[in-house]
Amino acid sequence: MVNSIQPTFKKTKIMALLGLMLVAVGWLCFGKLSKPIPPSNVDNQTTGKPVAPNSPPLLASLKKRTDHLRFDSLISVSTIEAESFRQSLLRDRESLAHLVAKAAVQFRNGINEDTSPSLQNAAAPDIYDLRRFQLDQDQWVDAIAGRRALPDPKLFYGSFAGKWYGIWDGEQVDHHWGDYVELQEAKNFTVNDQSEVSLMGWQYAWVGDGYGINHVASARDAAANFLLGYVVHIRDQDPEQEVVRRPHVGVIDGPDRLIWITKGEVFFEEMIRGSDDQSDRYYITGFRYRLEPKPNDKPQANSPGPTLIANEAFQVVYSRSAEQRQPWRGFPIDLHVE
Repeated sequence: MVNSIQPTFKKTKIMALLGLMLVAVGWLCFGKLSKPIPPSNVDNQTTGKPVAPNSPPLLASLKKRTDHLRFDSLISVSTIEAESFRQSLLRDRESLAHLVAKAAVQFRNGINEDTSPSLQNAAAPDIYDLRRFQLDQDQWVDAIAGRRALPDPKLFYGSFAGKWYGIWDGEQVDHHWGDYVELQEAKNFTVNDQSEVSLMGWQYAWVGDGYGINHVASARDAAANFLLGYVVHIRDQDPEQEVVRRPHVGVIDGPDRLIWITKGEVFFEEMIRGSDDQSDRYYITGFRYRLEPKPNDKPQANSPGPTLIANEAFQVVYSRSAEQRQPWRGFPIDLHVE
């Protein structure tokens, strides 16, 4: 009886081991084959490396284009046009830079002083203040001219990196700031056939109805680096349906605080870090302005430049959650600055 059982037991044991091996091999093969193959997500402008997880809309597709909308064209055009705008602010003894800075400081101070008659804050009593912004007019101009040292761009641009959700002028918008990219070697561009600007690094951003670039740049006549920016507004997330392109010049006013100047707006942007019961918030407070030449019959010996006039102001608050969109706040102002 014993002799007849032992061979059967050995055979059964061998068969069981073979079965387990087949199951293991089958699981490995089937498991690998049954997993969905991820879509190709390779950026052909970064030597085949995968696109970073923090990749805002259109960035990868712009880098794959070969026409006039390709990413390297955006880099060059945005740098040149934004630097041209910066130079226009600094002409005539930096007169326009001083004018915009003077108006912005008055606006900021008026926001912080509810009794200011020129800002009519009674129309918007719930506006978040700008007390953390501290630069004076001359410091603004120094920053525009490249006379103020910049902190690490990864810090001030990095504060805003990631996704933000809010309502801009009645429309739901999603902002998505990418990561700052520091160039190993600066890119040089000629501006207006006479001056040169060097791009040191950039940050791509999606702004809800378009895309843009935040720059860190330098120039031969600047003692320090300075900030430029550029936004391309489009329809239906289609880069071929452009609405307008807007160059920017930037100013840093402390940690987590950026100021952007365009040819018709000033934006105070601040990231407020969340507490235990509230997530991070991203505030944009600003005003729209226009420049009007002085009448011919007005003495212009002391102030030959235009008058800056602003009648519209606004504030929007973005959050990290698409379910926490705060309403757009628009309010009237009355700024006349010479």
